[in-house]
Amino acid sequence: MSIALLKRLRITHILNAAQGDGRSSGSINTSEDFYVPQGIQYLGVPAVDNTTYRIHHHFEDATDFISDALKHGGKVLVHCQAGISRSATLICAFLMIKHKMCVEDAVKIIRKKRAIIPNKGFLQQLCDLNDKLKRQTNY
Repeated sequence: MSIALLKRLRITHILNAAQGDGRSSGSINTSEDFYVPQGIQYLGVPAVDNTTYRIHHHFEDATDFISDALKHGGKVLVHCQAGISRSATLICAFLMIKHKMCVEDAVKIIRKKRAIIPNKGFLQQLCDLNDKLKRQTNY
């Protein structure tokens, strides 16, 4: 939430994978009202870090948001509460969809940079995405 730090890091886009009111466990209370006046684009994803949450419903929006930012020379900060499950899952989906990676490679490439632990339900949804992408592209 430090605009000065975000500006110094040249962050142009924020994807909050834990959007909420801040009172719910694990939610982060920010909104585009906080960032947009500072020239930072924002997408909030109200994901809950539990195995039954259907995060796959957000794969397309998150991927489009990240892709559009990068296409226009932007720099995206994707975060959740701890940065290891929800945000990691959305980044994996982005890598799989836009960079044609399999789920194993997407997880490995992120783990080279930081420790991540997507929950079991999120991993299953990434595996389902992997299967879907394989069927679509026949690779």
